[in-house]
Amino acid sequence: MSNSNQNARISVMAPRGAQPRIDALEPTELRLLLPDLPLDAEYAVAVTLPSRTEQTPIPVSLAIGFPSGGIALVFDEDAQVIVTVDGHDATDGSIDVDVTVLTRLIVVWVRRLETAAMDGGILESTGPGDTPQIDAFLAADLPPVLQAGVSTVLTVRLAREELDDLPDRRDAQMPLRIRPDLPLMVKLWRDNLRVAPGTRDVLELACPAPGDVTTGEFHVVGEVPGEAVATITVRQGNNAFPHSALVLTVTVTSGPVPAGLPPTIGTAPVEQLDPRLGDLPVLAVGEDLVAGTATLTFDLSLPDGFHRTYSGLSLVDKRGYLARLYDRLEELWDLHKDAPTRDGRRRAFDTALEHYGSELADDLLPEALRDDLAARWTLLDGLAVVTTETDIPWELLTVEVDSGPGPERLFLGEKGLTRWFCGGAHPGELSPLRDRRWVLCPDDYPIGLQLPHLTSERNYLRTELGARDIVPGSADVLGNLLFERKVDLLHFGGHGDIDSDNGLPKLLLSGFTGQLPPDAGSVYPADRLARDYPHPQDRSSPGPLVVLNACRAGRARTGTDAFAPAFLSGGAGAVLCCLWNVDDESAAEFVHMFYEALRNKKTASEALTIARTAARAMSTPAWLAYTLYAHPFATIDLTVPPEEIP
Repeated sequence: MSNSNQNARISVMAPRGAQPRIDALEPTELRLLLPDLPLDAEYAVAVTLPSRTEQTPIPVSLAIGFPSGGIALVFDEDAQVIVTVDGHDATDGSIDVDVTVLTRLIVVWVRRLETAAMDGGILESTGPGDTPQIDAFLAADLPPVLQAGVSTVLTVRLAREELDDLPDRRDAQMPLRIRPDLPLMVKLWRDNLRVAPGTRDVLELACPAPGDVTTGEFHVVGEVPGEAVATITVRQGNNAFPHSALVLTVTVTSGPVPAGLPPTIGTAPVEQLDPRLGDLPVLAVGEDLVAGTATLTFDLSLPDGFHRTYSGLSLVDKRGYLARLYDRLEELWDLHKDAPTRDGRRRAFDTALEHYGSELADDLLPEALRDDLAARWTLLDGLAVVTTETDIPWELLTVEVDSGPGPERLFLGEKGLTRWFCGGAHPGELSPLRDRRWVLCPDDYPIGLQLPHLTSERNYLRTELGARDIVPGSADVLGNLLFERKVDLLHFGGHGDIDSDNGLPKLLLSGFTGQLPPDAGSVYPADRLARDYPHPQDRSSPGPLVVLNACRAGRARTGTDAFAPAFLSGGAGAVLCCLWNVDDESAAEFVHMFYEALRNKKTASEALTIARTAARAMSTPAWLAYTLYAHPFATIDLTVPPEEIP
């Protein structure tokens, strides 16, 4: 396809009551479905395409019937238009065009991408919502080992009964509650995988009849030797929140795949859609990570019915970009941390962050999305970011909003932003038991590393929340506690650092002397969690609330080995962690306000908003440094009867 067709913009206008939907079937094929229109009528569709030789677009109009419920528009490699209606060529003038225009599809540009992402107002509606849901099962399977560069089939199956695992495949399955009258949109996100050229990364699966199975296929290619992850998200209707997510982890090898490998059963985190999420603004961020290049796509859904999908942006070297991003944050903090007053420090740091947040927004968000966020700023309260991406500090991005006297840069984090990680579980209620609440705030850091407010932080957890000390606070003791899953609340307060070899965060525990290399028992690295806190076989019980109140503990430089995604993949119910350096006093104040809001029956999103707002009013520089992964409406019962306080 010619270079003139590299960006897609699609808009749909339909008669009242219609349910138009545009599907990306192939990288060069789009389909408009109008299932609610009468099938015995004719409708006119206008198509506008760019000319290869002229500046003005080429219009193509046709009248069509809908006996099969749809039309297909296919664009060949020479950007010539082939329009088919029920298998007949519609470009030869044989179809009458002189009918009233009730529906219009306008294709301004054609985008040739694996994701087939559309930058434009894709109108999508579930229609009247009275159809009862039914039980269903979605299974996915892939060989446990792939040869790099060789295309392999990833099969997805949908049925009303539980499905059998397939031999010699890595299998995973999830139960669903779905509407039988709406198709399931199944999206494949890839890490160290790509889809084979000319194939899809989005499937539409119709609900099968009882006893039948609906099957779809993704064709994937492993990139480089090592681990590869296929994350499959499912949704129905006009909501950016995934209905559920399923994760398959496989190995890519450079040589031929050995024969006779045993099948491996995968564990699928089940995400049941909470109807209350329709009352929140949702920004869905999907990521495909291939050979170090991250491609991001976006959906924005608002409670007033607004829904728009935006073209993807690419970070050619995501790891390097994140390294530079966090180095810049450290530089800004070092520049302003010694301001003579606390208020002056916070204001100077905020101003520096506003300017840098604007740069990040320009780098990471499509212009149309930035414009929509600015125009609808008042509708963004309680913003939830639903994502397969765990590394970018979305809280820091600023939007330029017209505030009357002039434009004002405002942080996304000001809207109570919480994150919904598609590889984890998100319980709506957490009730940490008294004897499963743990705190680790080391009191033996050497001179020069001591944190004066750490004692009060530890005492608050013990006296007000009923937490018990992890003794002696070594890496093995913490690891064994996690492995045995005897944790409903885990709070770490202390120093965090970044490993110079892999860029992953680590916690500095009791016994840390400041000497390098440190004793293995005095440091807990993030990549140890894969062993200590693996994917659970049983997700019936809500996982713990994890709070890592340590500098840089929430940081990552691509991958799921960082603390937050590893805890969530292992079953944690909510994770709060700090993204960059903060001072000791600010850190203690922030988590205290967060816990107090939870104790006052606030939801996770409300508690985060209260803590951020109060911290900012108190001139606490840490007000924007924390990120929370949780169900936005989750309640966390932290009450402790006085007689039970240890």
